[in-house]
Amino acid sequence: MASFRFETYENVITKHNLSRVDWTQAANWAFKQHFGKNEWTVASVRMIDENTVEIVKRKDQNKSWCYKMGFDQQGIYERVIINRKNKEVNVDRLDANWLNDEPFMSQRDQFTQSSKNKNSVDFIRYNFWLNKLLKFEVQFWSHFSAMSYKRAFKNTPTD
Repeated sequence: MASFRFETYENVITKHNLSRVDWTQAANWAFKQHFGKNEWTVASVRMIDENTVEIVKRKDQNKSWCYKMGFDQQGIYERVIINRKNKEVNVDRLDANWLNDEPFMSQRDQFTQSSKNKNSVDFIRYNFWLNKLLKFEVQFWSHFSAMSYKRAFKNTPTD
């Protein structure tokens, strides 16, 4: 007899367009975010090739009571990948779980130069291993994330 296996997790992708924003503003914001804060430290910086840099930042935080109950500890690491050739910025959120020995990527925010409008940036959010019950909520809140990203990019001073 064959058994039926119901999938409870899925990968969710949402896409938004941030008008009147350049990809260099996103790169500048991603690079400077969390600098000067006591709980954040730079774990590593590495050049992948002549156009790509990877910065890993670590957040010092205590494990919560929910972590001991099996929930994810969100935002342990943040990885920023800036690619000048493709005009692309990736901000990855790495979480921890008591079942896994190493942090795993649970969310990626990708900012790329829009192919339709050169004066805008496409914001694409990837959520990995998301419980199906949370899909609507995550897609709904990504609209507010897009608005706050646009505001943050415009307020980031450029050098």
